[in-house]
Amino acid sequence: MKRFAVLLLCALMIVPMCFFGCGDGDDDTTFVPATAAEELREPLDVPEVTFDANYTFEIIGKGSEGWNAEDILCPEEDSDDVLVSAKYKRYKTVEDMYGIKINTTLKDNISTVVKGSVDANDKAFHMIWMDTSDTSSAAMGDLLMNLYDIDPLNNLDAPWYDDNYKTDMSIGDTLYSSVNDMETMDMHCTWIMMYNKRLLAQYGLKDPYDMVKDNEWTFDNFVAMLSGISKDNGDGVWDKEDTYAFATHAGAARNFFFGAGMRICDKDSANYPELVVQNNNNVAKFQEKVVKLLHNDNTSHFTTDGSIISAFMGGRALFLAEIAGYLGAFVDMDDDYGIVPYPKYDKAQKRYYTTNDPCIMVMSIPAFGWTEQEIEQIGVVTETLCWESYYTLRPAYYEKTLGGKGTRDEGSYEMLDLCRESRVYDFGLFNPSISMHNIFSSIIEDTNTTYTRFVKRNEKSSETALQDLIDKYEKA
Repeated sequence: MKRFAVLLLCALMIVPMCFFGCGDGDDDTTFVPATAAEELREPLDVPEVTFDANYTFEIIGKGSEGWNAEDILCPEEDSDDVLVSAKYKRYKTVEDMYGIKINTTLKDNISTVVKGSVDANDKAFHMIWMDTSDTSSAAMGDLLMNLYDIDPLNNLDAPWYDDNYKTDMSIGDTLYSSVNDMETMDMHCTWIMMYNKRLLAQYGLKDPYDMVKDNEWTFDNFVAMLSGISKDNGDGVWDKEDTYAFATHAGAARNFFFGAGMRICDKDSANYPELVVQNNNNVAKFQEKVVKLLHNDNTSHFTTDGSIISAFMGGRALFLAEIAGYLGAFVDMDDDYGIVPYPKYDKAQKRYYTTNDPCIMVMSIPAFGWTEQEIEQIGVVTETLCWESYYTLRPAYYEKTLGGKGTRDEGSYEMLDLCRESRVYDFGLFNPSISMHNIFSSIIEDTNTTYTRFVKRNEKSSETALQDLIDKYEKA
């Protein structure tokens, strides 16, 4: 596990804290521990390089509607908005350090743009931000560089890189992309659990913060807390206007399996992914528990529409499972709320786990015919951008996201960082060509689909697809 973020280290220096926080939610203070970040900066360790006076570092990202790489765009000017300001200052700082210009652009049909440009070897850009699916396709098409071949990126072990992504998404000694602090979408799309503190107190339930501290935050204990919470509003119809113990959708609910330590793929001793979900006898038993939670006794508001958000914001859901990005929507919520990771399978599980949605944008470097000097320049600028982002952008994101009165206790910062450090990037989930990638969501959405039946139908094709991916990595 990496160290906690500098943000948390600052908080520990500034404010005396209990384990995972003791805030009661009545203090109007907004915690902004990032103010001390400068005192804790690690020195930037990069080679000395020179740049021409007209050197421009070009960054392109996925455009189009829906999930895109808008987060990496450089604002046109500074702003009073803490997050916009952090992005602007980050780029400006790196430009001034090396006397260069940094351009950021979004491209529609980015897969086609990347392929056409690399095939033409026009060296039109130095860095790419695409979703995991497009990045995987580009890697298989020999369009991206192995990051381990770029100095000083060849270790990617600094805290501004997600070590879990490096571990899970590499094959052998090859890694084509990175999750790092240059953008915040990875944190935005991290699955977390939120709970309403008013309802918790109303029903005399133990604070999940303390359950995490006492190693009691398990799936069975979580389910036990939900009994007797759901209430019809009096019209005799269970719908979005009622109060529920738990609110979620299939994308979030599948994370119970990852939170319980279950995997679609795992790594062998040579750091190659292998399909393992078909050999896990606990999945079938756990499926029964999750299906019962989601589909029986009106305990859960399980739906695909946005009513789970309005239910939690309106104080009509004790727990909500969603991505961390929704925290920003709750800054004006009347009730205070807390943040915890997904529960463990049982107390014997050594750590917490969560994951990201595969729609996240990840960084890669195009495989143009770069000279050694150009590769070194790319490595230095990239490392510096990630380093600067760790001390500016990440703290600003925490401040922006957790700046509302609903999360004004220190524990919320530490819990969000715990969720970040708990992420896994299952190779089977992040590569949709493996038909087993949606096993967990499928077996909870369709109650007629059993684990055994799904495995029998998809195991052979998944094994073939995985081997194809491995073969392409080895040839690339």
